[in-house]
Amino acid sequence: MKSKHQLILVLLAIAVLILLPALANYLIDPYHMYGSKSRELINLKRNDQYQVAGLIRSYLAEEDLGFDCVIMGNSHGQNFSPAQIEEVLDTGRVLKLTMAGSWPKRQWIVMERALQEPGLKRVIWLIDGYYTSAVDSEAINQPLAFPADLYQSDLGINTYIFNADVFLQSLRDLGLFPMGNSPQGDDYGTWYAGDEWWDELVSQFHETIRDDDEYAYHQSSLESQSGNLPSSIEALYAEYPVQASPSIDRLASLAKANPDVKFDFLIGPYPAAHYIACDRSKLASLFAMRRYAVKVFDGLPNVQLHAFDTDEEIVTDLKRYKDVTHYDPDVNRYMIESIPGSMRVLNAQTIDDYENEWFSLLQRYQSHCIQNGPLSEFKAQDNFED
Repeated sequence: MKSKHQLILVLLAIAVLILLPALANYLIDPYHMYGSKSRELINLKRNDQYQVAGLIRSYLAEEDLGFDCVIMGNSHGQNFSPAQIEEVLDTGRVLKLTMAGSWPKRQWIVMERALQEPGLKRVIWLIDGYYTSAVDSEAINQPLAFPADLYQSDLGINTYIFNADVFLQSLRDLGLFPMGNSPQGDDYGTWYAGDEWWDELVSQFHETIRDDDEYAYHQSSLESQSGNLPSSIEALYAEYPVQASPSIDRLASLAKANPDVKFDFLIGPYPAAHYIACDRSKLASLFAMRRYAVKVFDGLPNVQLHAFDTDEEIVTDLKRYKDVTHYDPDVNRYMIESIPGSMRVLNAQTIDDYENEWFSLLQRYQSHCIQNGPLSEFKAQDNFED
């Protein structure tokens, strides 16, 4: 009899240990899955894979809060300012759904869920080199940590309610552990930590470029790769014809399925050094991705494609980058400011001139880097202002 009572006590203890965290996660709801915490974006967490799901479920879904525009992309899109977008594009309130390190398949999963909300009217979507034909979105294996079921119609109980990491966040919300630094409101998701922080990272980046002769952007490395840039675009495509990109096709399918939603796809300005350091097949895939996107988006009245590879004041100035591809927030602001006037629209009428201008820029910049190094000043047209 005694052993039976002990067994019951043990089972009760186990039940409490299991159910108490689940109850805490439900009641405290640290990632806002069951409702918004206020009209403002407060108490948001750095774990964007979980937090973005909460933003969609509880803020975008609640039309009275006025969110009708979202930002999508990876870490390059995290420095976009919702407040600036609201002002420049005259939208309703803007939600940032960007995720650091997110590849096309993950972004598509998130946006497919967001587009189920009828209040969504506009999407600002930053795309990059991961959208080339070399990356088959169907074949991408997302890390197990990504809670895909939180982006389904029904909330995953196992993923959220019975999740130990979510319970830790619940305890933090109760003040039992330090909350940690997470930008709130308009700064949610931003990784820019101030001018001194930026200057230090840029300094370290430039030191590596100068001192490490095996680094991709080192002058000698760029010289050794100079043969990868062919004589012309025609020669590039002759060797590597344009191929379909499943990830671009997915973007077009979302736009077609949501004709009342306006999509602005932005191709961000990686430094010119990134492209002249590429092998020829990769360079061809990056050119081809842009041409293929123009072809696929052609005829979609709710889509505009914007590209910034030819902005010499940006892409030839490595002071604007903290590493091989990440640019400063002024560049994000510039991209948004270019949208209303269609300053950098890429379409069937502009793609040929765009490619020729971009290819010419890469040729001139490559010659400059071989002679003077990538950190020296490149004389560029005055087409960009902070």
